[in-house]
Amino acid sequence: GCKLKIAINSSFSNREVVWLNVFVFGTQAENCIKYKKKGDRVLIEGRLELSKNDSLVVIAEQIKFL
Repeated sequence: GCKLKIAINSSFSNREVVWLNVFVFGTQAENCIKYKKKGDRVLIEGRLELSKNDSLVVIAEQIKFL
């Protein structure tokens, strides 16, 4: 697996940037390691979970490179 850190621009709160950790597994993780570069745009479908330190993380189910 691999971990991505993504930036989400909030259009309704003074353009504040929110950072989320995304955990990717299997073939999609391999593709992220091979092909994703810093700054690439991605569409992530997945579920939200609370980590052990009570921060919000995304468990990716599908990633599309844009």
